[in-house]
Amino acid sequence: MRRLVLLVLTLVFVVTLAPPQVLHAQSCGAAPAPRLTVGGSAYVAFTDGLPINLRDQPTRSGALIAQLPEGSTFEVLEGPVCADEIHWWRVQAADTAGWVAEGLEGEYFVAPGAFSREIDLAGLADIPVDDDCGSLPTRSDSPYFYFEPEANITLVLPPFGADTEPIRLGNNDWVASYSDPICRSGDLWWEVEGAYYGELPETLNGEYMLKPLVFDPVPPVALDVPLTAPVISSPAVPLPAITPDQSIAVSAFSDWTWNGANDPTQLVLPAAYAGDLPALPVDLNTVHFVADAGLSDAQLALLAQNGFVVVPGDYMQMDEVYMDGTWLSEEGKADFVSTDMLLHVLYIVYENTLKLLEIDQFISLGIQWTAESFQAAYAQYDVLASSPLQESARRAAVFYGVMLRLMDSGNELLREAHPELLAEIESLAAMVEAAEGVAKLPLMEDYNEDFTQYKPRSYYAASADLSAYFRAMMWAGRLTFRTKSQADTITGLFVLKALRDGGALEAWGTMDETLAWLVGPVDDLSPTELLPISEQIFGADLSAEALGDPALLAAYIEALKTLPGPRVNSLPLPVGIDEEDLDEFTRGFRVFGQRFTFDAYIFQSLIYPAVGEFQQSRVLPMGEDVAAVLGSDLAFVETDKAGATDYLHYTDNVARLRGEINGISAEAWSENLYGAWLHALQPLAAPTPALLPPLMQTDAWKYKDMNTLLGSLAELKHATLLYAEQAYGGFGGGGYVPPVVSYTLVEPNPLVFARVAVIARQLGDGLLQRGFDQPGGLISSVLYGSSSLASLSAEMAEIARKEIAGEPVTYDEYYYLQERFASELWQIRTVIEESVPDAPDRMALIADVASNPTVEKIYYMATGDADLIYVVASGPFGLHLTRGAVYSAYLFEDGYDERIDDDQWRTRVASGDLPARPPWVTAYRAE
Repeated sequence: MRRLVLLVLTLVFVVTLAPPQVLHAQSCGAAPAPRLTVGGSAYVAFTDGLPINLRDQPTRSGALIAQLPEGSTFEVLEGPVCADEIHWWRVQAADTAGWVAEGLEGEYFVAPGAFSREIDLAGLADIPVDDDCGSLPTRSDSPYFYFEPEANITLVLPPFGADTEPIRLGNNDWVASYSDPICRSGDLWWEVEGAYYGELPETLNGEYMLKPLVFDPVPPVALDVPLTAPVISSPAVPLPAITPDQSIAVSAFSDWTWNGANDPTQLVLPAAYAGDLPALPVDLNTVHFVADAGLSDAQLALLAQNGFVVVPGDYMQMDEVYMDGTWLSEEGKADFVSTDMLLHVLYIVYENTLKLLEIDQFISLGIQWTAESFQAAYAQYDVLASSPLQESARRAAVFYGVMLRLMDSGNELLREAHPELLAEIESLAAMVEAAEGVAKLPLMEDYNEDFTQYKPRSYYAASADLSAYFRAMMWAGRLTFRTKSQADTITGLFVLKALRDGGALEAWGTMDETLAWLVGPVDDLSPTELLPISEQIFGADLSAEALGDPALLAAYIEALKTLPGPRVNSLPLPVGIDEEDLDEFTRGFRVFGQRFTFDAYIFQSLIYPAVGEFQQSRVLPMGEDVAAVLGSDLAFVETDKAGATDYLHYTDNVARLRGEINGISAEAWSENLYGAWLHALQPLAAPTPALLPPLMQTDAWKYKDMNTLLGSLAELKHATLLYAEQAYGGFGGGGYVPPVVSYTLVEPNPLVFARVAVIARQLGDGLLQRGFDQPGGLISSVLYGSSSLASLSAEMAEIARKEIAGEPVTYDEYYYLQERFASELWQIRTVIEESVPDAPDRMALIADVASNPTVEKIYYMATGDADLIYVVASGPFGLHLTRGAVYSAYLFEDGYDERIDDDQWRTRVASGDLPARPPWVTAYRAE
């Protein structure tokens, strides 16, 4: 470090004078005309380097109280008083009050107004270190301390390079000391870093140059926004209340480990809110930084009424809100850490776990077990030529052949197949790849298939390999060998036998178990259930002779009827089907069945035939249905406004589903990561009322929470679009360490953050325990992301708990929020994107979550670009505006011509060609 020692001290004054005030009072001899003003400020002028005397009386004979050095500032309390041909003024300088002389003939000792003084330190060279630091003690309280130049002083230091400007340090330019001070000729010197690297004097010539950093933000601007009381309603709904659940559970699918502090499973919430968020409505005249947000009148009105407002943000990635450099912490502007942001990071880690598993493992495993099963099925078909069972064996071979053709069109097993069999395989594969309409599937008996489902969507459309995998696994996941058809049941038995005899069960089982952990159990009869039953009834070898025995087949079908049937239907339904006939129509065996999820079960339970009747059927659900069942009474109000309660059994079924929700334990929710995610969302619909700060008690915030829930659910549906079963409706007729100067607010949702942390940790644990961390594999990026998210979200849970309990957030926690939170968000996303081919540059996405081909309608949940949320918070310098990011959620129906994929949706987002947002967003959002 360069040693700086005093040779020459050059002072440059920039004086801002108050308008001179000449008092037309009686003459005071030769005294210059008075210029000071009672109530104004002034300073000791720079004349001969001597201080000015402060006396106890307005006269030369007054007792000396103190001396004020040149540049000292003070407030004018009283005067002028004429004595000794001098105008005297009573002033307040720091903690001392007394009388000063304004000047003598032709010379002023003091000057009105403010001043700035530049002290040029360019002429400093080595001064010996000594033990005498003069009479001014250091004002730091540790070797690591933040300083800024004294008020109205600018320190001018030499540039670091020949082509750079001198370095100027003024107020709010901070430096941090990082060693004990040294003494040089009676002054204190520090080694510092920050706005300047090197040595700086805390004192110089007996005057303080540096003071402890106390950030002083720009005063609030008076906007005079009218105050309107917030809307806080308690709608009376004919439903059982959801009991708020504060438990946090760990899945049995992976051993739990936790490294570091803030174990989220140990989170204990206080009995009641004791924080310091402001009462409502908020007088924005008292809130720092509101004017800097550039809000419209409508936005300001919502901000004052509710203590927060959401506005259009147009950010392509949510973390960009925290990284864009327009809301600067060095100006005192703090972030709002939204629940949306952490849920979105969970989505990034979770979806890319699935994607990288598919690229790294599942595509090859899928080809393996499909090829092995096709080979075994084809051998069965050859053996049974001219047998009564030949047709069933042929269909089993075609089933696997189509799947293999979709995934690996050049496979040599296909090239060696009989031409007539290969022709049928190609014909069906063409129907799949065309992905058009609902049509008869010749492979099955009286079976309609919705071929629109085979259009690659979610992240699968970005890659030819993933698109092929999507079509093949959709085929294996949707085609149902139904027990209502003996022919299809026999074909299913041959399909099951080929899977076993081909040696494919191990590879199949690896994928099945992993997806059961990540997404959930299959919702239809699966090989795991059917193999023991089939071997018991038909014999261990599953011989063709036994499979062709009508009595054994009848016994097998009866045995299958005793097993639980599907709870979510994903088959096109005939017009007018009754609910009691649904099980018989849909029950059957799927080779790689789609997964049961509770939200799809909610959708299925709230559309026809479960809701409505033949002449008045509810053909599609609403996203608000899920929020209503999870506990949001306002969501039920919105479904009522949309006419849902007009349908037979709608209200009854919501009540029944709420009863089921109340009966699900945290451990049951956590049986898979999909369920754990839904459990993490539940506090957004059913919070604990006693823990809510004023703004979270408003209808506006509850609607904001519903937007968060539905935005996150859209991402969850997008991530699992291939594997999670989709509800189908029927139809009745009709570098250095900066100081903390901004005070970030974490959304007071500790339970959500804690549950996200658990999910993230278990995701990483589960991947490691299953051996997916192969050297050179792609999974390392999501292992990093899951670990980082777990620590990050656990930290947010603890800070949110402190905010609710009224406990102080520590300096280190504020530092973390100010300096590291945003970069960690960005790093999680970018590290994963570097491992993922064709990562999208826009967070917007779309998922079709329910279908009704009879009325040719599809229900979509989607997200657009990130919106901005502004929230009023409390801090050391008073109320201030914080800023963060939230979802923009879209819920809408569209036609059946073509399923909308991400590329089409993102094009619409970019152009602004978007459907209307739900009407309830106007409670908290304004353009």
